Amino acid sequence: MERLRAAVGLGGAIAGPAFEGVGLLAVAAAGVSGGYQWWLASPPWPVVAGFAAGRLVGPTVTVLLRRAFRRASDR
Repeated sequence: MERLRAAVGLGGAIAGPAFEGVGLLAVAAAGVSGGYQWWLASPPWPVVAGFAAGRLVGPTVTVLLRRAFRRASDR
């Protein structure tokens, strides 16, 4: 059981900031790309709705993953 705790704790310490950094870069890149494409030609509404949904789901998943890693490392 102690090995499992150490593995989960190490994974949470290493993967937590990595997920946040990659998530932040992905959101920034999507914003720049979306703005540039919108400037060229307005996209159809399903594309806009999908982008908006992604902007809401991404941070939510990041927060849930961080919370899961912290709970696992506290055990």
